[in-house]
Amino acid sequence: MSWISTLFKTMHLTVLLLACALSLYTLSAKSEVPSDSQENQSSKTGALSIVPSENTDDDDGIVQVDTSEEIAIENAEKFIPTKEWQKVKKGQAIPKGLHVRMNIQTGDLEAKLMEEDNTDAPLNPGNGIHLNIDTSQGTEQVDNTKYTLEELKEAVKTMKSENIQHMDMETLKEKKKFRSYEDLKKAFEEINASIKTDAEIVTELVQEFQGVSQTEDDVSSILNQLEYYLHQIDNAMLFCDLGAMPLLLRCLNNTRDTVRSEAALTLGSALQSNPKVQVQAIESGAMRDVLRVLATDPSPAVRKRALFALSTMIRHFPFAQKRFVELGGLSVLGKLFESDSAENLQVRVVTLLTDLVKEKDLHTEHSDREDPTQMERLRQYGEINLQKAMVEGGWCRYLPALLRLQDHDSREKVMVAMDTLLPDCSSTFRSALPLLRSLQAEYERLSQEEQKEQQGDMYFQGLLATTSGLIQHLSEAREEL
Repeated sequence: MSWISTLFKTMHLTVLLLACALSLYTLSAKSEVPSDSQENQSSKTGALSIVPSENTDDDDGIVQVDTSEEIAIENAEKFIPTKEWQKVKKGQAIPKGLHVRMNIQTGDLEAKLMEEDNTDAPLNPGNGIHLNIDTSQGTEQVDNTKYTLEELKEAVKTMKSENIQHMDMETLKEKKKFRSYEDLKKAFEEINASIKTDAEIVTELVQEFQGVSQTEDDVSSILNQLEYYLHQIDNAMLFCDLGAMPLLLRCLNNTRDTVRSEAALTLGSALQSNPKVQVQAIESGAMRDVLRVLATDPSPAVRKRALFALSTMIRHFPFAQKRFVELGGLSVLGKLFESDSAENLQVRVVTLLTDLVKEKDLHTEHSDREDPTQMERLRQYGEINLQKAMVEGGWCRYLPALLRLQDHDSREKVMVAMDTLLPDCSSTFRSALPLLRSLQAEYERLSQEEQKEQQGDMYFQGLLATTSGLIQHLSEAREEL
């Protein structure tokens, strides 16, 4: 009987252990089944709610999200929030109380710590993710509505499409602001306006010029407008074809300084680099009229513009240069050196004559002997000996005095002219050696300062070289004597 009692106790204990195991299993299974409240909480945690927000420049194209509870997503990696926006990886858990946004361009979720004074995105009473969706047209507001992530993505796609359509409409509106040529033409006709070519304007100005009295104030206005258009070669040629050159030259005899000044400037503008107008001017007697103004006009401004007209008349035109010498042009220009108040004009005259001497030498050296046109031009240059005429006219004595000018640019031009006339004027120029050495010392000092600063184009170093070269040439010429 003892063994039967022992067997019964053993079986009873086994049944008891099985019952305990079954109870523990049942409790474990029940704990894994989510309750209704837990399901609701999970639904609230994983859902999205759109709330209003102010439109800001910094969040264009960004969906703003605020969290009040931790988002339960299956990802073991922990999200560590900071004050800066960080990308939330797919399936990563987000702690509660963060400011979360979705970038509608990339579709990525980003999160950061909430700011204490953030009043722009208030939280709703319930749990969940609160969205603030801004568009370029305004803020779309939907309160207390829950969306899944898939529904949110679909909404973002729709919003992008609407933005694109809106942009297309804006582009069309902008295009409507630009009207076609026919529309513009019709608009001009309605206001009795017409678009005129330069030729039509020049023709109208010449007709007005021919009908106006020389004593009226309108002459200066017409000349001013003509000067603007006659810079162009075709307009200047048309001006001559309309027979307006003699009328322009008569304005050089006007009693008013303003009219004479405007006439000289207009003439110079029409002559500049325009062979046809240069020929027309010489045939109309412009050389004599311009030289008369330079010799007798009391206004420095008028003489300055007359010198400009003379310069444009004779440059690269050997026939006009010959006519200039024959009419005593060198003598007329030489009188400008008799007045100390005409120093500005004196430097301009020296520069003009030096350029003419170099111009002849350049054509002599580089003309094509097989080109008939160039050979004819070279023949005309051969009939002029401007350098000899300058020496005979006493021009050698005019130049050294100009070295006393304080303007460095004027000094440079004078020294270049002296170097050009050096073969014929060396005996006269030797008297300027003391002054040249003084300038050499000045430019040595300025050149050293220039090198120390290492700025500019070494302008004073170039002047020093010019001065030193002129001194050397004059010294060598004196030794030969």
